[in-house]
Amino acid sequence: MADARHDLYDKFLRGEASDLERAELKHLLETDSRAPSELFSAAEVERDLRELLKPERRRASTGSTAELAAIAESNAHRPGSGRALRRKRKFQTRSPEFAIPAAVAALAVIAILLFAASSGRRSTPLVSTAPHTQQNTSAESAAQAEAAVRRREAERQRIQRELAQAEARQKEIIAQLERVERERQKIVQTAPAVPAVTENVTAEEQERKAALDRIDAERRRIEAELAESHGTRKQAKEQLAKVDAADPGTAPKPPLQAALLGRLTQTSGAFVLLRQGAPVAAGAESELRAGDRLTFAPRSDFSGSAGTLLLDSGVAMDVQAGTELELSSLEHIKLRSGRIYSDVKFKSAANKAGIYRLVVSTAAADVTIEGTRFDIRADGDLAHLRMEEGRTLFSNAHGQQRVSAFYESIARKNAAPSVPRPIQPESLWRGRKETVRIAVASFSLINTETNDVIPGFESVSDGVLIDIARLPTRKISLRANTIPETVGSVRFDLNGMNNYKLESVFPYAMTGDTNVKYKAWEPRPGEHHLVATPFTEASGKGQTGLPLEIRFTIKDDAAKNRNDE
Repeated sequence: MADARHDLYDKFLRGEASDLERAELKHLLETDSRAPSELFSAAEVERDLRELLKPERRRASTGSTAELAAIAESNAHRPGSGRALRRKRKFQTRSPEFAIPAAVAALAVIAILLFAASSGRRSTPLVSTAPHTQQNTSAESAAQAEAAVRRREAERQRIQRELAQAEARQKEIIAQLERVERERQKIVQTAPAVPAVTENVTAEEQERKAALDRIDAERRRIEAELAESHGTRKQAKEQLAKVDAADPGTAPKPPLQAALLGRLTQTSGAFVLLRQGAPVAAGAESELRAGDRLTFAPRSDFSGSAGTLLLDSGVAMDVQAGTELELSSLEHIKLRSGRIYSDVKFKSAANKAGIYRLVVSTAAADVTIEGTRFDIRADGDLAHLRMEEGRTLFSNAHGQQRVSAFYESIARKNAAPSVPRPIQPESLWRGRKETVRIAVASFSLINTETNDVIPGFESVSDGVLIDIARLPTRKISLRANTIPETVGSVRFDLNGMNNYKLESVFPYAMTGDTNVKYKAWEPRPGEHHLVATPFTEASGKGQTGLPLEIRFTIKDDAAKNRNDE
């Protein structure tokens, strides 16, 4: 291959190369960086060029080819002497008449080759400096990766700020919703029972209805804001997950762990925990993360709790055998089938996450909870909700119902939830807690002068304000309403005073009664705390039922004025 190159080069020097051969030589010199060094030495060409440019040498070349041969022979001791000898032979074979044109042609060819050689020398460093180029490329790549990391971190911080703002806003909205609910309760429960002037009834009722309509409109607006805030939070979390999943480098990252929601405790029987679609070894005290799916094996010999979930939002949830559920987040649980009993205490110290809302979804309807105890069962396109304490919103695309303590509602996928109806305590499934037969369902405010319930106070709710001045009488009492209507006994604890009153005969009044004649209670203004506990037997004996606890505020401007006097 080298001899063929030299023959092509010599042929070109003699002027005998065809157009195709000249193109081939040009292509060879342009594409192969080693060709110039194989064909000739750049230093040798430069020396020959200087020799040819000398006047005496040029004159000698016109007179004798032997002089030119001598020049070639004098270079024989240098590297590439074989090529020098070939040039010597070339010059010796040429006739004297051809000497001058040959010298000129040689000069032109040498200049061309010198240029090609210098081009080759310029191309050679591209090979020799490859490590340096790679270093530059690596440095640029590192700088680009660092810039990408900085951009991603800035984006993460921005989204985290938006998420924090959305969470703070959601808390504000929930506080507004609670305030509106309290205002509504005040209007409903502080309405005068019997107005003194008949013609004022219509005006007052219209005023009260207008106030309720205004509050209901405000509540709907706040609920819409709450839904929008929830969507904003969800979107921010999704954006944050995308930013965290981005990988500017080439090395693969381990999959990001989903958010920790709580733990699984007190398991009984077989169950499967799926995380990102794959089974995870789990047992008591196992961590629960967003997206986890739990399936508890059915058991015909056991109807208690197959497992208990303790979530960081203050929710304790018992799961019945044969239940399948998915933990989407602390605010959303999908009950695919089976039955759960939840004790939701958002205001307790167990709420580490600051979450104040929970939605349990079934195929038929959703349950929106803001602090309560309930039992819900999902079976295909049917959902059955039973309330033990508090109140929830039971809704689907066809309608909604607000379900209170010891009431139930049934929803189907293609129909609105049914109108709530009362239930017996023993119908509640309470998980690891024992089944109860009796319970205190509510309190009623009694006019002790007439022995009747004061209208608007049939069920005194937690946190209510009672304005004595707006009541038909100052002589009042509170009655515990039990399920069933008659139990063994009821014990009242008032303002931290245990066994304030123990009633073993119906009706069960906080101040007692004589032959169904209630005794009056004249409360002091301020906050009060009342707990009523039922028992299956008289005098506070037998099995304890479900107690009921409320806090309420008494407002009495007349008593305050008397004290000021």
